[in-house]
Amino acid sequence: MLIVLHPDVTPQAQATIEGRVRELGFTPHAISGAGRTAIGITGNKGPIDPGHFRELPGVADCIPVTAPYKARVPRGEARGHGGGCGGECRSAGPSWW
Repeated sequence: MLIVLHPDVTPQAQATIEGRVRELGFTPHAISGAGRTAIGITGNKGPIDPGHFRELPGVADCIPVTAPYKARVPRGEARGHGGGCGGECRSAGPSWW
């Protein structure tokens, strides 16, 4: 989950939000941008109820991040097609691989 904070969030409000994340057993990661700060949450095994955070002072939005991310196949490695060409074969997939 990504918790987007209001641009004028106080350090105390941000600390309260991060504390709530820790109370739930997760790890907060503050991400500061030019105009806003967001808090990324890691350590969860499934969806997190945004209701834990929406009503806290300083919270602008809660964005669920639910899609798993696949690792890219490194260039030059076989792509699982069994051709034994070490990934040099163009029949393994699109040319942009």
